Amino acid sequence: MSKRIFTAGLLTCALALPASAEGWSVIDFTSMPDIATCVSHAEAAIGVYSQTYPAPVDVVVAQSTIGAYGLRGNVVDGLFVCTEIAGLVAPMLVVHNSDDDTDARILIADRLAEAWDAVAAGASPGAPKE
Repeated sequence: MSKRIFTAGLLTCALALPASAEGWSVIDFTSMPDIATCVSHAEAAIGVYSQTYPAPVDVVVAQSTIGAYGLRGNVVDGLFVCTEIAGLVAPMLVVHNSDDDTDARILIADRLAEAWDAVAAGASPGAPKE
């Protein structure tokens, strides 16, 4: 009997919580030799993104992360994370939106990933590929 009451109580609490429209996109990239190279690459990718899609973006650089805040107003933010695992740096991009526009978040994540790849290739996004 107590299990049913406990379960019913949890269900009631869960239903009473406000609905969340937030979303996350996570993209992994090819490993890099060290954190400094990864951070430099991430900074360059945000630079390419900002030149290609002009908008006021706040960039915050930390030891192993680069944040790009305000990618679509105040609702989409991106974070490049350079984490060392087993002697290699495993870069990833995390993009978060605080509204319910999943398509915009995914588009911005794809554009940031394209900028990352463009830096690796030495070109800018949208440039003709040979």
